[in-house]
Amino acid sequence: MTEGVRTPDLHPGRAGLQPPGVPVRTMERVTAGVAELEADVRGSGDAVVFIHGLGVADTFAPVVEELASAGTHRLIRYRRRGYGGSGPRQGRRTSIEEHAADCVALLAALGVPRAHLVGHSYGGCVALQAAVDHPEVVSSLVLLEPAVFREPDKGPLRSELGRFVALHRAGDDAAAVDGFWSFVGGPDWREDMSRTVPGAPEQAVVDAAAAFDSDVPSAPAWRFGAEQAAAVVRPALHVLGSGTLPVFRAGAELLCSWLPRVERATLPDANHLLHVQQPERAAALIADFVTRV
Repeated sequence: MTEGVRTPDLHPGRAGLQPPGVPVRTMERVTAGVAELEADVRGSGDAVVFIHGLGVADTFAPVVEELASAGTHRLIRYRRRGYGGSGPRQGRRTSIEEHAADCVALLAALGVPRAHLVGHSYGGCVALQAAVDHPEVVSSLVLLEPAVFREPDKGPLRSELGRFVALHRAGDDAAAVDGFWSFVGGPDWREDMSRTVPGAPEQAVVDAAAAFDSDVPSAPAWRFGAEQAAAVVRPALHVLGSGTLPVFRAGAELLCSWLPRVERATLPDANHLLHVQQPERAAALIADFVTRV
C-alpha cells in the first residue's frame, strides 16, 4: 500500500478488535512509514493525538468521546503497532524511538503539520521521544504518568515486571495481564476498565505479545534523561492520579525537574488508570491545556 493512503477497516471484529457490547466504530487503516496503523480520526481544528500505554490500546476511547462532543479539535486515537490490527505484528521488539517515528509518520499520512500529543505511561515516553526527534510537528505534550523513573527504582520495577513477562512466556497470558494491571491499577482494575472501556480486559489478553514481548523489554533500552528533556521545547502538562504508586510519584518529580516548560495536575480518586477511572476530568484537563498553549 502506498504511504499516506487510508482505507477503512473492512473487518472491525477481527482478532477481538471491537470489544463486545460497544457499538462498532470503524477505524481507518493508515499506512504510516513502515507501519499500518488503525486510527479513529474525527472532528476538525487543531489536532490532538492520543498514544496509549502498555497492554490496552483503547484506554483513551472514553476521553476521546468526551472531547468529541465539544467539536473543537481534530482527534486522532490510534493503536500502536502490534496492538489490535496495527502492524507489523510483533515479530521483534519495537523501540520507543520506532514508535515515535510511527506517530510522526501517521501525522504526515493524515496531512497534519502539527499536533498536541497526549500519551499515557509507555505512550508518554513515545510522546516525549517524538518531541525530541521532531519538535516541528509537536504543539504541546500532555503526559499521563509517563514511564520515566528514578535510577534506584528501575531495578525493582524491572524485577516486578519480569514476573509478568515470565507468566506470558509460560503461556499464561490471562495471569500475566491480571498481574500487571493489579500491580499498577489495583485490585479493581478489571471493573474500572470494563466500566468505561468494555471488553478491554479481554483484548489485553489478545494483545499480550505486544505488551510482554515488545513494550516491557524495549523500555530499558530507551535513553532519556536531563539532556534529552532539555530538548523538549514545547509546553507540557504532567498529570498524576492521586492514588498512584510511589514509583510514579518519584518519576514525576524527576521528569518535571528536567522539563523546561511544564505544568502539573492531579486527578482525584485515580491511580495509574487515571484516564480510565476519570475520563471526564481527564478530558477537561486536556481540553483546557491544549486550548491555552
